[in-house]
Amino acid sequence: MSHNTALTYLTCDSNNLTSLDMSHDTALTYLTCYFNHAAITANGGTFDLSTLPGFDVAKASDWNGGTVSGTTLTVPESGDVTYTYDCGQGFSETFTLNVMVIAAVKPTITG
Repeated sequence: MSHNTALTYLTCDSNNLTSLDMSHDTALTYLTCYFNHAAITANGGTFDLSTLPGFDVAKASDWNGGTVSGTTLTVPESGDVTYTYDCGQGFSETFTLNVMVIAAVKPTITG
């Protein structure tokens, strides 16, 4: 949604968005992104946030349900993780990751 300089109003509710960059949309005066839930799988309770398309971990804050170190999200169990994302132009929205934790895959050694 970047570089739409005439865009003034955007509602993108009920999608699977994890981020939104409106930093170049200089005429924007209204933005809502309610109920954006994306499903991810956390192997052994961790997930690499850099694999999310367009996601910039530096623009995410106020994590609830998990912790972030670098680009790694760590969660104690399956469930929702929410965060606030800086969309640009003074807009921030809350997004949700529906996390499914699976057991860590251990390498198989054959001899």
